[in-house]
Amino acid sequence: MRLVSLLVVLLLSPLGRAAEQTYDVIVYGSTSGGVAAAVQASRMGKSTVLIEPGRHLGGLSSGGLGATDIGNKA
Repeated sequence: MRLVSLLVVLLLSPLGRAAEQTYDVIVYGSTSGGVAAAVQASRMGKSTVLIEPGRHLGGLSSGGLGATDIGNKA
C-alpha cells in the first residue's frame, strides 16, 4: 500500500513531470562527431541539445581507446 501511495504522489507531483522543451536539433551521443554536429547546428542558428547517457563527453576519443596502441610496434 505504501508503494502505491508513493507512486501516486510522484505521478501527481510537479517533480514527477519534466518541463516540455522544443529543439530544432537533438544530437544523441557525445562522440567527437556528435559534439561537432551539435556545435555546427548551434552555429547555424538552430536550437540544439546534446544528450549523453554516459558520464563523459568525447566517446572513445576521451575514453582511453588511444592508449590501447601504446607500446605496440607494428
